[in-house]
Amino acid sequence: MGERLFGARVRRREDGRLITGHGRYVADVAHPGLLHVAVHRSPHAHARIVRVDRSEARRRPGVVHVLVPKDVAALGRLPLLVPHASLVAPACPEILPQEIVSYAGQAVALVIAESAAQAEDALEALRVEYQPLPAVASLDDALRAGGPRVHPGGNVASRFTQKVGDPASELARAPVVLRERFHLHRGAGMAMETRAIAARWDGDLGQVTVWSTTQAPQILRRLLARYLALPEHAVRVVTQDIGGGFGPKAIVYAEDILIPLLARALGRAVRFVETRREHFLSVTQERDQWHDVELGLTREGRIVAIRDSFVHDCGAFVSWGVIVPILTSVSVPGPYRVPNYEVTLTALYTNRVPVTPVRGAGRPQAVFVMERMLDLAAGRLGIDRVAIRARNLIQPDEFPYDVGLISRDNSPRRYDSGNYPECLRRVAEAVGAADFAAERERARAAGRAIGLGFALFVEDTGLGPYEGVRVRVDPAGHVFVFSGTSSQGQAHETTLAQIVADGLSTPLEQITVVPGDTAGIPYGVGTFASRVGVLASNSAAHAAAEVRKKAIAVAADHLEAAPEDLALEDGRITVRGAPARGLTLGDVAAIATAPRPGYALPGAMDPGLEASGYVHVPQSTYSNGAHAAVVEVDAETGTVRILRYVAVDDCGTMINPLVVEGQIHGGIAHGIGNALHEEIVYDATGQLVTGTLMDYALPRAADVPPLEVGHVVTPSPLNPLGVKGAGEGGTLPRDRDDANLISRRVLIRTAGIAAGAAALAPRIAGAQAPAPMAPPSTITTPPRDFGPNAPPNVYFTDPDVLTIDPIFNGLRQPNAPIQRLWTGALWSEGPAWSGVGRYLVWSDIPNNRQMRWLEDNGRVTVFRMPSNNSNGNTFDFQGRQLSCEHLTRRVVRYEHDGSITVIADRFEGKRLNSPNDVVPHPDGSYWFTDPPYGGQLYEGAPDTAGGPSNAAGRLKSRLGQAVGMGDNKRELSTNVYRVDPSGKVELVVGEDQVPDPNGLALSPDYKKLYVISTGKGPGDTGPGGKGEMYSFDVGTNNKVSNRKLFSDFMIDGVKCGPDGVRCDVDGNLWCSSNAGRAVGYSGVTVWSPEGKLIGRIRLPEICGNICFGGPKRNRLFMAASQSLYALYVATQGASPG
Repeated sequence: MGERLFGARVRRREDGRLITGHGRYVADVAHPGLLHVAVHRSPHAHARIVRVDRSEARRRPGVVHVLVPKDVAALGRLPLLVPHASLVAPACPEILPQEIVSYAGQAVALVIAESAAQAEDALEALRVEYQPLPAVASLDDALRAGGPRVHPGGNVASRFTQKVGDPASELARAPVVLRERFHLHRGAGMAMETRAIAARWDGDLGQVTVWSTTQAPQILRRLLARYLALPEHAVRVVTQDIGGGFGPKAIVYAEDILIPLLARALGRAVRFVETRREHFLSVTQERDQWHDVELGLTREGRIVAIRDSFVHDCGAFVSWGVIVPILTSVSVPGPYRVPNYEVTLTALYTNRVPVTPVRGAGRPQAVFVMERMLDLAAGRLGIDRVAIRARNLIQPDEFPYDVGLISRDNSPRRYDSGNYPECLRRVAEAVGAADFAAERERARAAGRAIGLGFALFVEDTGLGPYEGVRVRVDPAGHVFVFSGTSSQGQAHETTLAQIVADGLSTPLEQITVVPGDTAGIPYGVGTFASRVGVLASNSAAHAAAEVRKKAIAVAADHLEAAPEDLALEDGRITVRGAPARGLTLGDVAAIATAPRPGYALPGAMDPGLEASGYVHVPQSTYSNGAHAAVVEVDAETGTVRILRYVAVDDCGTMINPLVVEGQIHGGIAHGIGNALHEEIVYDATGQLVTGTLMDYALPRAADVPPLEVGHVVTPSPLNPLGVKGAGEGGTLPRDRDDANLISRRVLIRTAGIAAGAAALAPRIAGAQAPAPMAPPSTITTPPRDFGPNAPPNVYFTDPDVLTIDPIFNGLRQPNAPIQRLWTGALWSEGPAWSGVGRYLVWSDIPNNRQMRWLEDNGRVTVFRMPSNNSNGNTFDFQGRQLSCEHLTRRVVRYEHDGSITVIADRFEGKRLNSPNDVVPHPDGSYWFTDPPYGGQLYEGAPDTAGGPSNAAGRLKSRLGQAVGMGDNKRELSTNVYRVDPSGKVELVVGEDQVPDPNGLALSPDYKKLYVISTGKGPGDTGPGGKGEMYSFDVGTNNKVSNRKLFSDFMIDGVKCGPDGVRCDVDGNLWCSSNAGRAVGYSGVTVWSPEGKLIGRIRLPEICGNICFGGPKRNRLFMAASQSLYALYVATQGASPG
């Protein structure tokens, strides 16, 4: 071995098997008789478990066992792994909840079966009855006085303040003070491989072997020994290849305890592999914080003081303590001199998935706060952004630098080494900061908006106390390196091998690294917090040095030479000047392992050619870096494209620069996702909204530009190798430089780090568009633009909301514009508001889908596809969605557990035509109309050959349909029906009274029924409806009588054909309007209970249906042709949905 491997760009040894599909994961673990596990998870964010009935599930094919909470009550709770003095009655989860579930997705029961499919199928038969409790679904809920509580002790998990100097006085005296509020949204680690665990019990030996995706095998081993009441040597945890970790896999979950428990109880191997949906629902997340920040500066831009008060969302439990907000609190100063600093954190419980570290672990939030405030300060003071940073940086001659705070490990936060000005200088030079003004002007001349952003960070790495490594040479000369840490992409098999190969002067090919197997070394901590490069590498170097010393001693004794006369090279020890005299390391290992009888090893050393290293560090090491990016923002769409990205990092002495750069690249990609794409969203009831990879967008290869990475090397004085950690640094500044430059270029004020295209487009438009001279309307020339880029259109009252009678003035909301929320449908129908989920659902009938609009961020996604060409939708008094399906000719109800109940598909044994609209009644009944409009190709399926809508039989009704669909024939006249609570269907209004019934509504007192009659439908042979609405009295026996024509909808000589209808709390009728090509008459007409037209809403598209929604039910949603519109009103809808 002529070349030193430490510091060399050695290619990763792991990659060969990983990229050729030869990696071995937990899902690949197979044993005879392997059992599979499916987990029942709470559908509620907060609820009491009333009853668990497993009897039916036990009888399902292939089911071996069903584990319910009472079976493991004695196990109690998972422990608090990271305590902190500020924690107030820390809440840790029960292994399985005995009484209360605290977040949607919490594991409640397990089904064990012969196959994974049988286990999943049997979950449907497991009956768990819940009593829903009020949920704390957000930080606002958690802070609300008198609001619901996650735990009996209250919603406050921790309050903690640290202070350096006198920030209050200095802020009061500072010449310039900036105050801002920032929201850092929630995200997920989203590892490529989900969590998995397999276990096998050996009854003869009384030992359990566990294969896991854990980042902390030694921690898991200790907990398993505790919960299984076994000695630690009887528990072996093996981690093989792991497809990513990012922090959440360092946590111990209920399944990690229960799978080995089941393997022992059942005497068979058991495996659990999490689905991606479960990963979203149950794996810990991070980032959710609100910060209120004050920054005081001199007029020259020097920092005087900072005060930051923030609230942090812990989720439901704190098994990992409050390490995330603690890290945020001490990381805000970063690489800058901050003489006066105060931070107060309030960590709160919510009924959401628990929060634990995700790559960056609280530091990205801190970097965002500091870097964003510096950019705002530069703008306020007119100082160059590089200059304001440079004049506040800690200088190289100031190390070690005491920040004045207590860090996460309860030791002073003291930076060990660094050259922050050099990192900034090099990144500014590499990104072209000096010439950027000219570049920006050229882009502006070409109609392009570009920006340049910077962010600097300091990261504490190498969290102690130690990490163990054992180095052993076997008699064949193979060198084995056992590490207590698992590897999820950090290249431990390469870097540790480089260190040991150097230490033993042995070819790299002879080194085998065995990471994450507790049988290899008894003590360790885990792979997280950028600690392995600092701790395990130094332990490996120490163990290799001890093995080398031992090998030299044994060889010297055997060769009868002085140790100083021996040389070790290429795995062979020789006598200097006599190279023929020598021993290989394998020979020495054979002597040390099995010496001949009567032979004593020199110095009374222990047998075997091996040694262990547990290098301790007195404190954390501190990596740092400066990143810069040039970004282009499309002014029309808000699309963000990263043009250039430069990173200059300092992680001390590099073991392998190639691996370091890979870690930086991965961190940057992770950060791009955090900044521009990823966001975990919960609704007002604590239900996960972004629960699939269709809703939760991950960065793609095209989103990550070519990356330029540079290095500044300032070795750490705290360990022999001079190394610092590098696993998370790439993630820390990512959100910050994107947010800084985006906000600068498009003139928006960034209040959070989510700045994707959907969020940016309306802000860009608002920032760039000139104010209109007068508000245009649907009838002006040119007509009003309802699109997202349209100029403001409201002075005091919207010009397209018309008062016909003064009564309407009390119903219209001043200063509220008509808004087009979305467009892109073929025919929008059936809007319905979920008061539980705080979202709107509506039908796009020809596209065979239901869409969903989220109130909190305006996101529109496909909610259900296929939807069986659903038309009308609503929600009943229990919050369950009802839908009228054209294709299947039925009315269905979607239960809270996701199952579907068919409310009606027949009347007197005959199939319905195509149910259109449905309304709930407080008595538990449902009323619906059944016209024939779905009996056509565009909105459903025509009748089979010979049916009224396909009399000649030329249309193929089943073409393009799923099996069993499209084989119906119209058998009934067009009627209105009522389904009573028992499920009985009864006719309430016949075709002779209201032909082709369409929309319907009940009055607020449920004593009036209104039914709209529209035009002829497919297969109609009679005259059909005429675009009118009729009213009926509803008796106490639910019989209707006293039919009256309510209105013929002729307005100004124009037929404003009605379709859908809703009542407000005063009994006024709001009806959708189809006026054909009569400009200015399509939209909504509003009528008093007496049938008098009192107001109109003009839309540029034909309106199909409407509903009232929003948390206060004071927002009118209008499904119109291809789009969705909304308008706030000064009244409320009379009924849910």
